[in-house]
Amino acid sequence: TPESRMFAILGTKAHQALEAYSKEDNTSHAKIISELAIELNGITGTLDEIDEDGDKLVLIDHKTSGSYKVAQALEGKMDDWSLQLNFYRVAYEKQAQRVITQMKIEAIVRDGGTWMAKKRGIDRNVYMIDVPRMEDEKVIRYFTKKKDDLLAALHNAAVPDICKDEERWGNKKCDDYCVV
Repeated sequence: TPESRMFAILGTKAHQALEAYSKEDNTSHAKIISELAIELNGITGTLDEIDEDGDKLVLIDHKTSGSYKVAQALEGKMDDWSLQLNFYRVAYEKQAQRVITQMKIEAIVRDGGTWMAKKRGIDRNVYMIDVPRMEDEKVIRYFTKKKDDLLAALHNAAVPDICKDEERWGNKKCDDYCVV
């Protein structure tokens, strides 16, 4: 149903707007890079935004999420988001030969302003959340294993092993977000 895909459509539209937003501000010498395709060891992705101001490079990923996930992230429980941004960071740094100085999630709270969000301590509709830097090797190892598992499953025409419980959000990710 269209209702079940509403937030996916919202995300797609937001990314289209970001792609059109890449620009250089000649007055402040700031530069915004958005929707940049990156690749590392045959693994690809598209990072949302890098804000560049002099030597400072800030990698920003835009998320639309429920208050539960945002509350978890504010407590530092954001392994999937952290892995994703760190992959983008590692790939960009190797590709561009430049260092990302900071990573942030801009989290738009889907249920912001509701009683439940406030009960979870979420009292704003948007949060900028710092993402910690992970060891490059750990990030590369994680995504390389995921890639290798997928390629082996495709080659053998077999379903790959199920993801870890925390990667599936206790099956919520598979049940509520995955159309497959």
